[in-house]
Amino acid sequence: MMRGRKRRLLLPLLVVWFTGLACVTLLGEPSPVPGTATASPPAGTLTPGASPQATTTRIPLEPSTGLQPIEVAVFPGPLTYAGDVLTLQLPVPRPNGFDPVEASVTIDGGEPFTVQAQPGFNPVLKTAYLTLPNVFDTRGAPGLHDIRIQVNYGRDRDIRVQLDVRNASERPSQETRAGWTQLETDCCLLHFITGTAAARDLEDLAERVETDVDFVSSTFDTTLEDRMEFVFIDILWGNGGYATDSQSVVSYIDRDYGPNQVSDLEQVVRH
Repeated sequence: MMRGRKRRLLLPLLVVWFTGLACVTLLGEPSPVPGTATASPPAGTLTPGASPQATTTRIPLEPSTGLQPIEVAVFPGPLTYAGDVLTLQLPVPRPNGFDPVEASVTIDGGEPFTVQAQPGFNPVLKTAYLTLPNVFDTRGAPGLHDIRIQVNYGRDRDIRVQLDVRNASERPSQETRAGWTQLETDCCLLHFITGTAAARDLEDLAERVETDVDFVSSTFDTTLEDRMEFVFIDILWGNGGYATDSQSVVSYIDRDYGPNQVSDLEQVVRH
C-alpha cells in the first residue's frame, strides 16, 4: 500500500524534473551554426559595417570638364615621333549633334588657335567622340608637350593632355621607308602605303576592286561619273572600313582577325 503511494508521488516529480531539463536544453545558449566562425576576428580584419579602402587612386579632371578621367587617342600612334602631324580624338559621354564645333587648342602655353572638331559615334563600341584633325605638327619638336583643349559640346570642356614626342631618329625603319602612293584604274583611284600587304597584292587588288565596282554598276544600272577613291590601310578599322563623302577606307591586312562575314574585301567594297 505504502509502496504504491510512493510510486504515485515519485512519478509527478520525475515528470517535472524531465520537463525542466528539456526547457534548459531548448532555451539554453544557442549552438554555433556549422561552418560559422564564432571567434573574434584577428587584428586588422574588417568587421561588419566597415568599408574597404581603395587601393588605387585616379586623378580627376577639373570640375569644369564634365568628364570622368579619360584617355585622349592620338593618331598616328601609339608612339609619336618628331615629324608626325597629330590628330586627337576626345571621348565624350554622349552624342550632342554631328555638326562641327569650334575647339580652342593651346600648345605649351602658347597662343591659342581654333580647330574644327568633328563629332562622331562608334556603333560597335557605342562611344561618342570629337576628332580634332592636324592639331600639332611635331617637326623639329621632340620632347614632352602640354596640350590644352577647350570646347563647348553639350557643356564646356577643358581637357589637358601631355604628349611625349620621340626623336625622329628613333622612328622604326619600316615607317621611315613607308609612304603613300596611288594607282589609277578605269574606275578607281587606289591609295596605299608602300611596304604593306596592299602594295604587295596591288595587281590582284586592283582587279578585284574593278570587278566589284562593275558588279554594283550593272546591278543598279548606273555609270560612274568620276573615279571612286579607295584608301587601303594596314590595320583593322571597325568591321573592315568606313566611308566619307569622297573616299572609301578599307582595311587590308594579312592576319585579319575581324569576322570574315563582315570584313570580307568583296563585301566591303560593294557596300
